[in-house]
Amino acid sequence: MEWLERLPDSPTDELRDTASDLRATRVIAVGVESVYAAADALLKLPIEGVFLHHELDFRFSNRQRQGRLLGAFDACERLWFDSSVAMDKASAHGSDRPHLLIPLATPTGCSPKRPETAYVSVIVPQEKLNAAEEATVNALQAAASSAGVRVSVHSVDQLYTGHDLEAGRGWDNSIVRSLPSSPSHLVLVGKSGHHLFTAVGLGPGAVEVFVDATVENVAIARRIRLEEDHVARGAALAERVADSVERFSRSNELRAVPSTPNHFRKTFEALVARDLPNWHEEDILEAGQPQFDLFFSVAGIENRSNGARPQRIRAMSHAFEERGVPLVRVTANQNLLSRRMRGALALVRAGTQPRLGYGENSTAPMPLEARSVLESGLKELRDAGLKFGWFVRDFHWLEPASSVSQTRADLDQLQKDSLAEFTAMREHTDVLFAPSHLASQRFDQLLRGRIDRLPHRWTPLPPGIEPANCLSADRESDAVQPPDQSEPLEVVYAGGLGGVYDLQTAMNALSSLHEPWHLHLVIRPEDVEIAHQLTSRMSGHMVHITSGEFAAMPVITGPTVGLALLESDYGLASFPLKVMSYLERRMTVAVYRNSSPAEMIESYGAGSVVDRTADSIEAGIGAAVSAAGTVDWHSIHENESWNSRAETVRNALRATLSL
Repeated sequence: MEWLERLPDSPTDELRDTASDLRATRVIAVGVESVYAAADALLKLPIEGVFLHHELDFRFSNRQRQGRLLGAFDACERLWFDSSVAMDKASAHGSDRPHLLIPLATPTGCSPKRPETAYVSVIVPQEKLNAAEEATVNALQAAASSAGVRVSVHSVDQLYTGHDLEAGRGWDNSIVRSLPSSPSHLVLVGKSGHHLFTAVGLGPGAVEVFVDATVENVAIARRIRLEEDHVARGAALAERVADSVERFSRSNELRAVPSTPNHFRKTFEALVARDLPNWHEEDILEAGQPQFDLFFSVAGIENRSNGARPQRIRAMSHAFEERGVPLVRVTANQNLLSRRMRGALALVRAGTQPRLGYGENSTAPMPLEARSVLESGLKELRDAGLKFGWFVRDFHWLEPASSVSQTRADLDQLQKDSLAEFTAMREHTDVLFAPSHLASQRFDQLLRGRIDRLPHRWTPLPPGIEPANCLSADRESDAVQPPDQSEPLEVVYAGGLGGVYDLQTAMNALSSLHEPWHLHLVIRPEDVEIAHQLTSRMSGHMVHITSGEFAAMPVITGPTVGLALLESDYGLASFPLKVMSYLERRMTVAVYRNSSPAEMIESYGAGSVVDRTADSIEAGIGAAVSAAGTVDWHSIHENESWNSRAETVRNALRATLSL
């Protein structure tokens, strides 16, 4: 095996001659341009294509780039990726080749020494950081500095470069040149195609690895068997790194990543020798596997945290994956859905058992072509034994006060298509889920007179707690005293404004509070003007308006309460994800009486339930703050997690087996 670097001026003849001298039988080409170079120069040799995230992350509307990517795919016999998430992206672009995972191996000669003192190395993508990533890096630097520990930030592409390859330096020698000393803690922030290899190269036995909870990094963490509490986001990530650093400084204890045997070539050659169908995807759809589960969402699985929909889809897609059972993730993307449904049906026809399936709608209906593929696939899978549940998050297109109903010029057609989708999915569903009992009543009210028959039953499935967002909830700190009431009260609202997100009564009540307070609004960029109008009568220094992701917001110290006081029919019936976001940060919550979250907040004593009057809201905010010191945060984070929501789905589906 010989490594060749693809340089812009590398002549085709040189590649051909090198392959001839080596008597090469196969080419491993890393990246689109390398595949094209190999295809041009080595016409008779099979190509194994390795593709990283940065070559897959672009808009589907970029037809020129997509065409070049698909041309590279077609030139390869197999495609290799760092994780199943990269496979998702390749499938969505239209890949029609077998997908495999790049075999993991500790770099030859890499034997990192166990550090004697704490030192945190933060690795970031080579691209410009977005606002959330910058906030995370700043939080990590502040946390490490406050603990008196050195911290350095490095772009991942600086760790091993083309110059290192030309100089004949191995990975370990390159790392010595790149990092000031051996890190005790490695933190991977953002997404990068190089993060997996950095963790494997630095991690085994000598460094404690933490990752920012992007979709890509969650998949990486599972590949390298990283503990769940080492996968976190924003303030929670900084807190956990700081806790680990303190533990290491105190006891020299590290929870390092397990070592990976250096069997790259053996594993690679074994995989290459197999005759694989073009729908094959390692750890997802493999001939001979005994069973699988199915996850579907109309919208794609995204890293965004500035909306309830992407957060819910991402969290459920992770939670619904049960250890030891492959999960086939599909969306309304026609390429991804068609490829994976074709593979799933091929397996079922060969004897594989489909177990449990879960899907959910979106604000807009899926394309008709995607619905047709999903319907026909579900019919055959259910005939083979699949039990399928369908979650309805909302019917915004039927809500009179929603921005969808008020702004869509094609509302009649949208409603017609969405009703047709709901009717179709109900026919292929064993259990219908709604955010709450009140939400299901609201759904029936909106549907009455628009469909032939209403659902006979809905099963409540509220949003969950995301472990990656949770601030520490150890039982010792649960017994702290109530916060000092002499500090200014910090009032937080995160989410949409206007329409169904009506906060007017709450804002009026807040204006009449006599004690010092600050209001923090973390909202969508398009709602900034509404926020200024809503707070126009408040003193400017009391109001902080931010457009961005709540998870990236710095931790607020002092007495804090989160508002979930939405007055619309939708606001009362829905179970806002913001309630769980507040609880993740150990914020008590104020909710309206007879709203969906009220029962849960009361059962845990995690806030206050108020009437829609200024006096009740004012009293309730004070009561919620006073309750903070007595809340069992550990129980809330454990019992109301997304994992528990996924188990609710599984239990409901399994219950239909006896019907």
